[in-house]
Amino acid sequence: QGVEVDAQWALNENFQIGAYLSYLNAEYDDYQGVNCYLNPVQTEAEGCVTLLDANGNPTGSRGQDLSGTPLQFAPDISGTVNLDYKAPFGQEMEFFGTLSLFFTDDYQITANGDPDLVQDGYSKLDLRLGVGASDQRWQVALVGRNLTDKKIFEWASDTPLGGGASHFGLLKRTRQIALQAVMRFGG
Repeated sequence: QGVEVDAQWALNENFQIGAYLSYLNAEYDDYQGVNCYLNPVQTEAEGCVTLLDANGNPTGSRGQDLSGTPLQFAPDISGTVNLDYKAPFGQEMEFFGTLSLFFTDDYQITANGDPDLVQDGYSKLDLRLGVGASDQRWQVALVGRNLTDKKIFEWASDTPLGGGASHFGLLKRTRQIALQAVMRFGG
């Protein structure tokens, strides 16, 4: 459950500002028998217990109950603020730009609730500046993504046979700068 708010304001004929904000309260209703985390080995005091079958007998397997804990990749608060600019440039051309700030608070990045594998909250900045035909038939733009060069985990897990607090993961792309060209054909 949660709330999303999305708004746009035209400040004048050249500038427009947009904002998106999300508040999310997402947790598992019933999520039992989840694998325990391994590095370091999750203890019984931390919730890794022997699982029971339907008759209440021990199964010989260990697991945890994550019912009532936050979902993976579900920050409580996240959002984006955009500033768009567009103005005539030369004959039948326009200059345009978009500055975007994305922000989020921390969130769990593993399915097993490992407290060592939480992505800290962050913000990142994107920018797109360019020129193009007023009729949108062509554009050339300089695009910068994650200009703040934040290191953000896409995914992470325990390292098998790690023997301690050892994890591995995949990072989202760091800072990127690109030149973009668009040509539209047809009517």
